[in-house]
Amino acid sequence: MSGKIASVTVTAPEPPGKAPVDLQSQVWLTCCCIALPVLWGVVVHLIFRRIRTRKGQPEREQEAGWPDYQI
Repeated sequence: MSGKIASVTVTAPEPPGKAPVDLQSQVWLTCCCIALPVLWGVVVHLIFRRIRTRKGQPEREQEAGWPDYQI
């Protein structure tokens, strides 16, 4: 019976302040976190506008002044 022993090297984790900072990936992530919800809102707005105009409802005119919100 022959047995093999595998060697395992364990290293200590680096302290929190010593992690390398990849600025490019952080900027990319930030841009995606801002741009994706904005683009999603635009797409949903265009879809619902197209659905509303297909049903024969005219485009709403922009009213002058402040909108009147009522509950």
